Amino acid sequence: MQKVRFVFLDTELADQYRSVNREVLLKQRPCLFMAKLRYRGIFQDFAIPLRSNVNPNSLAQGYFYELPPRVSTQLNKVHALDFRKMMPVERRFTRPFQFYNQEDRLSTLVPIQKNINQIMNECQNYLDEYERVQGKILYSTNIDLLLSILQKQDVEFV
Repeated sequence: MQKVRFVFLDTELADQYRSVNREVLLKQRPCLFMAKLRYRGIFQDFAIPLRSNVNPNSLAQGYFYELPPRVSTQLNKVHALDFRKMMPVERRFTRPFQFYNQEDRLSTLVPIQKNINQIMNECQNYLDEYERVQGKILYSTNIDLLLSILQKQDVEFV
């Protein structure tokens, strides 16, 4: 079973992602770190953003994993992991996210920990579909473009 980790993306990498892909979320937000999902035949780490105010009608698309509401979740909205906004990442470009309080942490962490295998499967299914339709999922990040930026970081880092 994968350890559940919540992270922020490195600000510089997040800014580079946003500069080339408008679907990368503007606000720096916590993400679930998912290690070793398969994309285009290779294993890659991904960060899946937590979103507090998703329209419940969007859940029917199957690109979200619904979570219990947070304090910041508005009436008639849902808190969820948004697979469409997932971004390729390497651990060295993340920093730990600390929840504001224990109640918020547990209300998010426990359901994810309890269902981590299901979440991993849903993430993998999303990536498989994304690959199959060649990235033509409405409001999704451009994973191939983001991967090319991440690979460029590898060259500069060496």
